[in-house]
Amino acid sequence: MNSLNVHRLMLSSIMVAAKFLDDFYYSNEFWAKIGGVPNNELNTLELEFLFLTNFDLHVRREVYDMYRERLLEWHQQLVSNSYTGRHTTGVDGARGCLLEAMCRGSSHSDSMGMDLDRDSGKRDEMAVDA
Repeated sequence: MNSLNVHRLMLSSIMVAAKFLDDFYYSNEFWAKIGGVPNNELNTLELEFLFLTNFDLHVRREVYDMYRERLLEWHQQLVSNSYTGRHTTGVDGARGCLLEAMCRGSSHSDSMGMDLDRDSGKRDEMAVDA
């Protein structure tokens, strides 16, 4: 596993998750464009991911909660280490911000200028300043 592989794994897994959870989702062409990989490669990665998971995309609540708690503990460790000076900013700081955003409240914004409301399942386009 290297940085290019993990990028492709994350891209394909997030895309598959979006398709699994959302009634309306972006095309593979869109995901390929924002992910920086060719569309035909992403199509192959999607199929490979689905076969490797035996098309079993549902996660039990207990498993989700366990991983969420581990992420929160890891994030708290990052935050406490930052106050003691045991880690530097940069990649670790960015990961901490990402984890904090993932584990926070019910409303989030994605990088495409959309407001994602988990409670209603709606996507409302936000005004994007040019």
